[in-house]
Formats: sequence, structure tokens, C-alpha cells
Amino acid sequence: MSERLELFTTIIGSHIWRMNRPDSDLDLAVVYMTDSKNVLLGESLKGSQKQKGNEDIVYYEISHVISNLLKGNCNYQWAVMSPIVKSKYKTALSKLN
Repeated sequence: MSERLELFTTIIGSHIWRMNRPDSDLDLAVVYMTDSKNVLLGESLKGSQKQKGNEDIVYYEISHVISNLLKGNCNYQWAVMSPIVKSKYKTALSKLN
């Protein structure tokens, strides 16, 4: 698989609903894009998960996100529409070729 270009990271889970407690972990959704040839070749682009300290991180490739948004999957809607943006890649469009 080629290099991933992170588009944005949002905070989801209990924090998005303001139901977090002091001992709550931080749930993050990272949306990235990969080379379009990977999508066209049918490589598996389903989400993956990683735990890092107090963070639970899910990684979603943008084409997979779009597919699930079109299906009405609320988990992807929450990830994309979360008002808590942790980071965003400000120059992602310049990386498209």
C-alpha cells in the first residue's frame, strides 16, 4: 500500500456528546487518502484500529468514508461531522496529482 495522506482527525465517542468523564479515553477518527490506483485495483480500504495510550484511533480511507456516507452509516456521519476537529491537513489539494 502506498503512503497515506491524512486529511483530518476528529474527536468522536463520548466527547462528541459531552458525556465524557475524567477517566474517559479519547476516541479519534482519522480520515486519509491513498493513491487512487489502490482504490481502482480493489485493495481493501476498510477501516483499521489502533490503541495508543489513552487514545482509541480508527483510520478510514476517504473512498470508504464516502461509500458508507452514501449508505447512511451514522458512525461515518459522526466522524465527518464531529464539531471537534483535532487536526486538518491544510494543503491536501496541492498533493493531488
